[in-house]
Amino acid sequence: MAKYQNSFRATVWDPILIIAQITAVQAISYVTLSLLVTAGQILLGVDSSLDHILSFRAMRSDTVFGWTLSGIWLIQAGIGVLLLGYIVERVRQCIDFTLTFFLIHFMMVTLYSKHIPSYFFWWFNIAVDAVLMIVGGEWFCMRREMRPIQFGQSEDASSGGTDLEAGSPVPPRGT
Repeated sequence: MAKYQNSFRATVWDPILIIAQITAVQAISYVTLSLLVTAGQILLGVDSSLDHILSFRAMRSDTVFGWTLSGIWLIQAGIGVLLLGYIVERVRQCIDFTLTFFLIHFMMVTLYSKHIPSYFFWWFNIAVDAVLMIVGGEWFCMRREMRPIQFGQSEDASSGGTDLEAGSPVPPRGT
């Protein structure tokens, strides 16, 4: 326990935390992706199929639904940015978790399709989504890490709260 005294979250090897974070990012991503794909299927009147998530053949540039899936994956990249910010919370781990997410997705697509993805449109979308998720995740995590830390005041001190140590009222700012 002494090794954690001087830091918020020490940079020690914690495989349980890493596996839990990978699992959380993967699971939440697939749940939100499933909801978005289902909404797209309903809006376009397309039959429901797991192929729309786990088969590279569904993401084609010659169909409206293929472009819809491409847009859904862009939205998913935005959700992935939030997941990196709230689950991973570290700028230097964003690239690792993003590439792990897409590597696991690549393996699942390959196993499900029984074929390595061969459509350029699929690869292009995955590459764009990965870049957006990495850059956005790093930006979001950096913004969260750079927030000022308040010592000795409650979160509502600016609105007339109390000093946590003394228990006395804190005057509002500007007076």
